[in-house]
Amino acid sequence: MGMIARMTAFIFAGLLAGCTAHTSSDAPSAHGTGLREFPAAGFGESYRLPDSKLTKYNRIYLDELRIEFDRGWISSQNMTDPYRLTDRDVQLIKNNLANEFRNIFTAKLTQSGRFQIVDTPDKTGLTLRPTILNLIINNPDNLQPYQSVTLAEVSASMTISLEVLDSASDETLLMLTDRGRTRDYINYSQQESIKNRADISKLLLDWSSALAVILETQ
Repeated sequence: MGMIARMTAFIFAGLLAGCTAHTSSDAPSAHGTGLREFPAAGFGESYRLPDSKLTKYNRIYLDELRIEFDRGWISSQNMTDPYRLTDRDVQLIKNNLANEFRNIFTAKLTQSGRFQIVDTPDKTGLTLRPTILNLIINNPDNLQPYQSVTLAEVSASMTISLEVLDSASDETLLMLTDRGRTRDYINYSQQESIKNRADISKLLLDWSSALAVILETQ
């Protein structure tokens, strides 16, 4: 494996540090959709279509994950060497995060045997449209031959939005939003990229587990 190929493996594992995630106008909104708020463990905001029966579905089409970095993050990273990011670096970060998301959500949603993940929208199934917003990375590893380490109290912060639709009608049945943060037990302990990837995976696992419970019981 060449140097560039080896270094791309570090892109997703670059050190994320928690800056407060802000509400983004790009996030799907429940306003004007007929959805009503309901209690859902694992999410800060949760809305569903009244009288909808999620348990009648058994197939899920997982749409492509949309990822938006926090406004100004890329330009701020490119103000100082050696942490200069190219468009290729940014796309690799998105690709690796999207792959991690798909792997974790597919495994969790199919774990009980209740649901099957399908490659195309099924008229008798659900469509899951996921979005990650306000993503910030401090000192990300790019294609240069080094691995960055920094000090951070919060190792990761992002906002997730999950929209669940009836695939046949494209009607929104469920909308879930949450801001995720991972924090060390010891403040300002050293954060390394390998540990950080585990932190991110845990956030995704928590969200996928909470979604699975909702889809299997509501």
